[in-house]
Amino acid sequence: MELIDLLVQVQDELGEIQDELPPELMSDSDEEEDTLWVLQEEFEGLGLDEEIPEFLRWEGKIRNRKIAKGTLEGHIKNFWKEKTLITLNNPQ
Repeated sequence: MELIDLLVQVQDELGEIQDELPPELMSDSDEEEDTLWVLQEEFEGLGLDEEIPEFLRWEGKIRNRKIAKGTLEGHIKNFWKEKTLITLNNPQ
C-alpha cells in the first residue's frame, strides 16, 4: 500500500469517527458561541494590500452569514475530501 493510499484510508476512518461524535465534543472551546464576532451582522474587509493574504483581501463590508458550526465543519470536511480526490487523480 502506498503512503498516499494509507493517508486517504486514515482520513476516511477519522471522518467516520468524527461523524459519530456528539456536537459538544467537536467544539474547540466552550466559549466560542459567546464571542463578539458571532453577534456581528457584518465585518469590515481587511483591504487589498499585498501584506494581506490573497484569500483575505476585500474592501468594504462583508455580511456575517452566521453559518452553524456543524454545517461549516461539514463544508470544510467535504472540501478536503474533494481536494484529496483531485490530488490523487491529478498528481503533479
